Amino acid sequence: MKRFQKWAVLLGVSLALSAGFESYAYEPYYLNGDKTLPMIENTGGIYNDDATGLFMDLSTIEVEDVFEDGLQAKVKTVNVESAKTCTEDWIHVRYSVDGKAWALGKDSRWREIPSDTDDPASLVVSFIRQEMGNSERRDTFSGEISAIMDKKQGNLGKVAPADAIPLIDVQAPPQDVKKKGFVQKENKSGDSSEPVTVTITEAPQVEITSNPPVQVDIT
Repeated sequence: MKRFQKWAVLLGVSLALSAGFESYAYEPYYLNGDKTLPMIENTGGIYNDDATGLFMDLSTIEVEDVFEDGLQAKVKTVNVESAKTCTEDWIHVRYSVDGKAWALGKDSRWREIPSDTDDPASLVVSFIRQEMGNSERRDTFSGEISAIMDKKQGNLGKVAPADAIPLIDVQAPPQDVKKKGFVQKENKSGDSSEPVTVTITEAPQVEITSNPPVQVDIT
């Protein structure tokens, strides 16, 4: 058992120190200056009142599952809608030793988080990795990992969900889209006021310039 416990601690440390901090190279904003409540999404726009936003509570991080190559964890989120209104929920994520990560959607499906996205779920994983390296909490996390390993009796499996889908599903534009307009057609007398109806049958070309944030699992 000591061998497994040592392995569990090494796994937690390796996950904490592996790639994952690039997505928030900036100095994060903390709710009321509390270092346990970093902002993961600014919902107040450019005129943010320095309070409105989506925050995560680092003190609530809990290891939920252990795999051969990664961990699953959950953390509480705090959505501050105003100075007097806020709601609390939970987000569940998985992440691996090679830097990959997934978030659980409201439809109970895992979605892979691209490494170059600033989605709130990506920031959640980055902060969890960092917190796993906190020497003051390392014993707590390693204890959670060891307890789960004992329960699974070595049958850890792989962290990557078998049915994972992309973070954002982009659907192809519908076919046979029609729209009508008017052009001027010159008649024999030189009068160009006669309207002619034109029907366009080809599908429009859509250019995606940004993606909306994913809806993560809140249970």
